[in-house]
Amino acid sequence: ITYDGPPSLDVTFAPFVSPEGSTIGSLAETTGRPLPAVDPFDRVVDANEDTMDSTRVWGVSTDLEYELGEHVLKWILGYRDFTSFSVLDGDFTGYDAVFLDTDEDFTQWSSELQLISPTGASFDYVAGAYFYTQRDHTLGELGIAPEWIAASPVLGIPLGNTAEDGIAYNRDTNIHETFSYALFGQGSYHFTDQWSLTVGLRGTYEEKSRKGSQIATLKVDTGPFGPDRFPDQDLSVFD
Repeated sequence: ITYDGPPSLDVTFAPFVSPEGSTIGSLAETTGRPLPAVDPFDRVVDANEDTMDSTRVWGVSTDLEYELGEHVLKWILGYRDFTSFSVLDGDFTGYDAVFLDTDEDFTQWSSELQLISPTGASFDYVAGAYFYTQRDHTLGELGIAPEWIAASPVLGIPLGNTAEDGIAYNRDTNIHETFSYALFGQGSYHFTDQWSLTVGLRGTYEEKSRKGSQIATLKVDTGPFGPDRFPDQDLSVFD
């Protein structure tokens, strides 16, 4: 994939021959620190942010059975929890230019109730109900850092004027929720020990929703700093 036009935030890493009429800044020229020579086999990376990825996953489940005469009533219950926090040097260089961080909290519940017929008869069946719910809450930040702002000939001044502690932010929040319900049944008729016919039916109803926002410290319709968006409501912090 090739791209011939100037970058949307008017900054390049190495010196750039800009098209006529455009103003492009260079991190290498502004900072006086050129990019290191590219050697795909040197196994050397360059970054000024401490990359971190902290993830925790855990869950519990139960499987309970109760005998109702010759029938069996089974209840299966499960819970899962996932939390993650990540920090990334968004420009992948030693320049103090771009950073990214994400915070995620995901939980889910599932429950299933089954009625199981006696085994060994010509006809056996299982019938039941199922419920599932999940909630995924994410908070993300993209920051344009001081060296990028200083190298930006056009957007640098407004980015700097709206910066927080020297960084211009774009923040997004999202809450995704799912609720799912189902009724199901399955029956088998055994003609012989070798032949049987099985018929099943399942009906499912599911709802999905999203609430969130995207807020930038600088309101320009370019790159990640587009106009604020509130599809449903502002959820800028965790509960």
